[in-house]
Amino acid sequence: MKIELLAPARGESISLLTVAQLAMVEGRRCAKVDNDIDWENLKMKGTENSYPEPVKFSWKISGTLTDACSVRLIVSNDPDFREAKVFEVSFTETEKEVYNLHANREYFWKIAVSGPEGETESAYSSFLTTDVAPTFFRVEGITNVRDIGGWKTMDGKVVKRNRIYRGSEMDTHHALTEDGRRVLRNDLLIRTDLDLRGEAEGKIFESPIGSDIRFAFIPCKAYAEFMEPERFEVTRALFSLFADETVYPIYLHCWGGADRAGTLVLMLNALLGVDDESLLIDYEMTLFSVWGERSRKSDLFMQLMAALDAYAKEGSTLSEKVVSYLRAAGVTDEQMDKIRAIMLETR
Repeated sequence: MKIELLAPARGESISLLTVAQLAMVEGRRCAKVDNDIDWENLKMKGTENSYPEPVKFSWKISGTLTDACSVRLIVSNDPDFREAKVFEVSFTETEKEVYNLHANREYFWKIAVSGPEGETESAYSSFLTTDVAPTFFRVEGITNVRDIGGWKTMDGKVVKRNRIYRGSEMDTHHALTEDGRRVLRNDLLIRTDLDLRGEAEGKIFESPIGSDIRFAFIPCKAYAEFMEPERFEVTRALFSLFADETVYPIYLHCWGGADRAGTLVLMLNALLGVDDESLLIDYEMTLFSVWGERSRKSDLFMQLMAALDAYAKEGSTLSEKVVSYLRAAGVTDEQMDKIRAIMLETR
């Protein structure tokens, strides 16, 4: 029996973004302005386009296969395949789409066939996933799930991937499936569920991901309301959590992962030094979810920008404005430095 690996080709670079998602990152697509956003009472306005592009594997097996044979696609970050994902496929199949690989990694893969005459394995091949932010994930039952990392900072560093993920709620207007729960637990290795929903107070007491997952309930507001002085205590609680290395990886969410989560992630990545344009693109990437367009030109977003303007001189970057705001809210420089140490890397 001969097994030939066809795709991905050895050494090929594979994008995990769809054509439309990549166009957004590259500035070839703009979000539409929608000023009819009620972030406390969301309405579905779009279709589900927030899933990533799958990696498409294909192979050819020369020899006789019967239903007594089992075929497995084996994928790993390790050429010795000590830790691997194994996908069972029918003996009649010669291709498989795989979701939820991580960006900027080298992967190794092979095909194994077991049958009455024993087991045959192909030689392995390898490919690379591209280093482009953001990375979306397919988590069945929920939407708008992506890694906040991968963005470059203005001082030459990179926001670490696999530390903080953002997305929609899991238990009210969405229903996390068992497969979705497996992805959050086993693929993303979530340790803390950060719930930003005020409407969940008195209703949700543990994470839908599992009772063993740390449940951090810190309800906040969105846009300029996030920054109101009477809510400084909430800001301090959120950034105190981010300064605790033991809570990572975190899944943070509101209802749609669009407004409260979008405001908080912009603040966090601005603190880390991500440039203005990347911050705005990341905010707008929510347009791929079922919860509609989000534009930097909307009234709500412009109100957030105006509120931030009060914290720094004209011409300051969003990073400078956010750092000034966080200091005013009572987040200490020590906490901000700790968050940077946890969340930044130099390549």
